[in-house]
Amino acid sequence: MNFDDIKAWLEENKEERGIRSWEKAGLTGMSTYGIGLTKIKGFAKKIKKDAALARELWAQPVYDMKIISVLIDDPKLLTRERVEEQIKETEFWMLSYAYVSNLLSAAPFKRELVLEWIDEKNDIKRRMGFAMLAGVIKAENPVNTGFATAIIDRIEKEINSEENFVKDAMNTCLLGLGQINKELNEKALGAAKRIGKVDVDYGENSCEAPDCVKHLSSPRLQEKLN
Repeated sequence: MNFDDIKAWLEENKEERGIRSWEKAGLTGMSTYGIGLTKIKGFAKKIKKDAALARELWAQPVYDMKIISVLIDDPKLLTRERVEEQIKETEFWMLSYAYVSNLLSAAPFKRELVLEWIDEKNDIKRRMGFAMLAGVIKAENPVNTGFATAIIDRIEKEINSEENFVKDAMNTCLLGLGQINKELNEKALGAAKRIGKVDVDYGENSCEAPDCVKHLSSPRLQEKLN
């Protein structure tokens, strides 16, 4: 499949409702075909990993093409220089999360990146750093419980004064850390109770930040950790 095939599919499947929502949200710098993420993911599964095609798609100022780019790119071929350029275009939160979960989290240098970015002044980098942090900590053998505990303390102290989507990433990080082991679960659950409800503005949709207290205290998770 090539660029023209993908563009033809996008044209055939564009959704006016999604386009109107995009315009209503006042998103600038990119256009969209208004296609839902689930449908795009289904289509992207038909395309083989192709870093060159991914770069061609990313170069277009079109949200849907950038999402497909992220889904078909090869994380092993990512470079720090390329990431630094790409993230400049990931301010829109759905693209940011797609970039992290489907591409950046599998990059060979993600650990060093995360440890740098959680202390960055740039909101997008800090957002991405916290979004990947729990996964990086969990992958360590043994888990650095002391470091994870310090991160939980930091989240409790800073989350409610953070930028909207950094707040969301911190909340997700807290949830992830609390699922690693019993000690971190107790620490994260206590922090979540003191933090209270985390409010994140996702725009005009039904998305809500995960309820860490509910998830971390669930009988299923408690049974798994005991």
